[in-house]
Amino acid sequence: MKIRSGHLYLFVLLSFVITLLLYGCDDKDRKKGLNKELTEGTISADSVVIKSAEKKLEQFYKLLQESDYKTCVEFFKEELFTTVGKESLVKALEQRNSAMGKPDNFKVIYDYIDLFQDKDTVYYFIIRVFNSMGGMCYEKFGIENVGKDYVIGRYEYSPAPYVDEKMANDGRSEINQFLNRFYAGMNSKDYDKIMKLTDQSIIEKFGKENFIEIIKDKLEGYLKISDFIVRSVKVEIVSGIIYVEMSIDVEDSEKSVFKESIVLIDRLGTYYVANYNRLTEDDKANSDEVVLTDEQYGKFKKEVGLFYENLSSNNVEAIMSKFDNSVFQNTDYGLMKDYILTRINKYGTPSNTEKTKHITRSANGFVVVDFYFTVANSKSVVTYEKISIAYSQQTDFKILGYEYSEKPIK
Repeated sequence: MKIRSGHLYLFVLLSFVITLLLYGCDDKDRKKGLNKELTEGTISADSVVIKSAEKKLEQFYKLLQESDYKTCVEFFKEELFTTVGKESLVKALEQRNSAMGKPDNFKVIYDYIDLFQDKDTVYYFIIRVFNSMGGMCYEKFGIENVGKDYVIGRYEYSPAPYVDEKMANDGRSEINQFLNRFYAGMNSKDYDKIMKLTDQSIIEKFGKENFIEIIKDKLEGYLKISDFIVRSVKVEIVSGIIYVEMSIDVEDSEKSVFKESIVLIDRLGTYYVANYNRLTEDDKANSDEVVLTDEQYGKFKKEVGLFYENLSSNNVEAIMSKFDNSVFQNTDYGLMKDYILTRINKYGTPSNTEKTKHITRSANGFVVVDFYFTVANSKSVVTYEKISIAYSQQTDFKILGYEYSEKPIK
C-alpha cells in the first residue's frame, strides 16, 4: 500500500497472523528457468544532482523543524502556487508536523529518475525521517531543475515505506540488499545469520532452540537459491506495525523455479523477517480470495457508486460517515477529511468514472471489494483511484480505504 497529506496514502487495515512456515514443493510443481521480463531498471541521479538535492533538503528540514512553513513553501515549484496555492501548501506542512512530528534527522535511502508526462525530468528521493520523540516516517520528494535551481515539484509523506516492484528488484535499495542477505544465510545454512534477520517476536514464539531445529528440518531438502525476482509488493500497517509483504519467484541451482512469500517488519527503519513461506498449489487454492454472486457484487457496486455521487456533490461529511472506525485508529479523522478535501480542491469533482478492475477478498471479519478506477475530473486532470468497500453483518457496508494518485495504483 497508503497514507498521504497533500498526497496522503491511506492504508487499508487488514488482520495479519505471523507464522514461520517453510514448505517444500513437489516435483510436479517445478518449472524450469526464471522469467525476467517483469521489471525495467531504474536510473539513479548523478552525484552533482544528489549533492545539490541533499543540500536543499537539509535547508528544508531545518526550516520545517523550526515550523517556518512560509519559508519552506518557497522551496516548492512556483507553478504549485497557482495550482495548489501557498496557503494550502503551508497547511499541508503544518499537518505533516502535526501527524509525523517535527523532523530531527533524515537519510536519503533511495533515488531514481522519472520523465514526468514524457517531458519533465524529475529526480525522486525517498527519505527516512526521524523526529525528536524517536518516531519515524517516510517522505518522497520530486526535485526538478528549474532556472538552474532545484525546486520541489512533488512531495509526499507516509508512516510506512515507499516500496514497489522496481525498487525491490534494484540492487541499490535496502529491500533488495536485505533479501540478498536473507537468501545468502539460507544458502549457507548460517542459522545465526538467519536468526539475526528474523524478528524477535518469532524467536520468542518458538524459542531459540526450537526455531533452529525448525529451520534445519525445513531447509534440509532445499537447494541453493541462485536468483530471485520480486513479483509484487504490498505495504500495510496493522496495530501500529509496518509490514512489507512480497511475492517472489526464486530459482535454485538446478534452474527449478518456486514461488515464495516473504513478509518483513519495519522496526524503525530496520527490516526483519516475520514470515517466510514457499508456496505449494494447496497454498494458492487456500488464498483469501472470496467469490461473490452477481447479486452480492451488485450491492458493493451500489456502495461505491454512492461514494462517487457524494464526491461529485462535494458531500464530504456523508463520505466520512461511511468510514469504518478501525480506519481512525491509525489515521486521524481530521487528516482523512482533509485528504478528501485536498483531492477535490486540487482535481475538482469527478465527472466520469471508469472501473479498471476489482479484487474480492476477506479481511479481519469483513468481505472486502477493492475497486480500481480511472477518474476524469472537473479540473481536467485524470486521477487513478482505489476504494475498498467492506461488509459484515455487524457493521453493514463501510469504507476501509481510499486513495488517489496521478499515476496508476497497483
